[in-house]
Amino acid sequence: MTLGGLANLLSGDARFQGDSHPSLISAIAKAVAMAYIVLSDVIVIEEATMQERFSEALKEAVKSQDKIRTSTLRLITAAIKDRDIAARGADRGDGASDEQVLEILAKMVKQRQEAATTYEEAGRLELAEQERAEILVIEEFLPAQLSDDEIQSAVDAAIAETAAASLKDMGKVMGILKGKYAGQMDFGKAGGLVKQQLG
Repeated sequence: MTLGGLANLLSGDARFQGDSHPSLISAIAKAVAMAYIVLSDVIVIEEATMQERFSEALKEAVKSQDKIRTSTLRLITAAIKDRDIAARGADRGDGASDEQVLEILAKMVKQRQEAATTYEEAGRLELAEQERAEILVIEEFLPAQLSDDEIQSAVDAAIAETAAASLKDMGKVMGILKGKYAGQMDFGKAGGLVKQQLG
């Protein structure tokens, strides 16, 4: 039963009609109404797409004049738009899915990690810090990353699920991993583990 239905049921119950329990029914009605509003807000938040989250975050970043956050979010939205255009051009629905967006974010993090390392080795610490600051912004929108042990367990499970027996089956295994763990693991590392076990 929905919260709205509960409120209607209580108001129609003979035990709560008349003047005997006016304060009680009022309190219950208010509590049900508040719970309904909170639950509705949670549902709306959960249904918000990744792209809607970026759009809202960008508005807030611009408003607060956070330059690093603003520039990073603009780069993210530009990368997503490029994927959207490619998807629509190939007649693949309405654009990039949330899973594809997570893949984009993971790739952006990896690129910046590599760039930060390169800058540090060259003594360009200021540029390295900027790359790492951008990583922090991007990671806010990524799910928790799997540890090495968790990646190994996921690889083992995917191999078992696909009954993979040789490198010819590597594509099927990676397909399972990308479908289940988009944005949660380093697929380069996972691919190496799959190759090692099937080779």
